[in-house]
Amino acid sequence: MLAAGLALFFGVHLVPMRPQLRARLAQTLGEKTYRGLFALVSLGGFVLLVIGKAQAPFVHVLVPPAFGRSAVFILMGAAAVCFAGMYLPTNLKRLTAHPMLWGTTFWALGHLLANGDQASLLLFGSFLVFALADMVSANRRGARPSSQAIPLWRDAVVLLLGLGLYVAALHGHQHLTGVRLVDSGSVDSGSVDSGSVDSGSVDPGRVDPGFLLPARKAVAGASPSDPRSAASTCLA
Repeated sequence: MLAAGLALFFGVHLVPMRPQLRARLAQTLGEKTYRGLFALVSLGGFVLLVIGKAQAPFVHVLVPPAFGRSAVFILMGAAAVCFAGMYLPTNLKRLTAHPMLWGTTFWALGHLLANGDQASLLLFGSFLVFALADMVSANRRGARPSSQAIPLWRDAVVLLLGLGLYVAALHGHQHLTGVRLVDSGSVDSGSVDSGSVDSGSVDPGRVDPGFLLPARKAVAGASPSDPRSAASTCLA
């Protein structure tokens, strides 16, 4: 299902990269119909890839680099600012014509550095390749950074919005992926027996990013020795 979702999502997003194909479709279907179908297919592909990622079996491929645990938090901060500024007037657009694609690049790269399982490499690697390819394609079609200077207070607004997105992502991550990134204060540290933790039970290919408190997803019917019960959910 993950592969099908990726194929559907990126397949429809390849259409705008072919201006002649996009023009023919818009002329045949009508601009509004084309945009509606584009949005509908994109949403369907996105839903499939989200469900597919959640249901994908854990297949260890590689051990993430140690610095990836810290890098993902830094890159996600940069991604949040880019996403906040993609539709707002900001001097960021004097540096690049593609704030959203750079945000996607930072998001995907950070998660690639923090995960080493097959599903994560497929998902985040696909987004990284697409974002970079789309920037190249857009530049070839004439996309250029803005030359308009924007008052600095607007940049401050974008930074504050980016900070808000970043904090929301930190606190909402557990609800989306099962991995807690911040301590909610509800955990009683006295109830945890540090001597009962077996470091060998943690799969190095699926390491939760640094500074976080992993919220393991219980697997129904899995015994403590079942490797499924030791695998944490990757970032998503």
